[in-house]
Amino acid sequence: MHMHRIDKKYRLSYTDRAKGIVKELSLEEKVSLMSGKVSMVEMLQNFSGEMHYNYIPYPAGGIARKQIPELKFCDGPRGVVCGTGKSTCYPVPMLRGASFDTDLEERIGQAIGEEVRAWGGNLFAGICINL
Repeated sequence: MHMHRIDKKYRLSYTDRAKGIVKELSLEEKVSLMSGKVSMVEMLQNFSGEMHYNYIPYPAGGIARKQIPELKFCDGPRGVVCGTGKSTCYPVPMLRGASFDTDLEERIGQAIGEEVRAWGGNLFAGICINL
């Protein structure tokens, strides 16, 4: 794994840039960044035939005039939910965690990331922590 040193000066440059962008957004645009673009009705209509929950990455946010890309949400703690069942299915996170094999978990994360991108997603939200 290649780690970059991220110091305070580096982080602050992005913080300042983000604050500048947010300052220029309208209230409607700010709210749109926190909202999905698929309604519950649309989501339920997709549950037919081969279609299922998160069959395609769900879009959220994005503001073209500020070059802020949409988030494309993909779910699934055991692998990517999107598509026709062709994604890899991994053991449940609790079982993987019991192995204490951080290298294995990193490789699984990289593989899931590749599959998310293959389905057109850019946000994987399949984190599962059972406390």
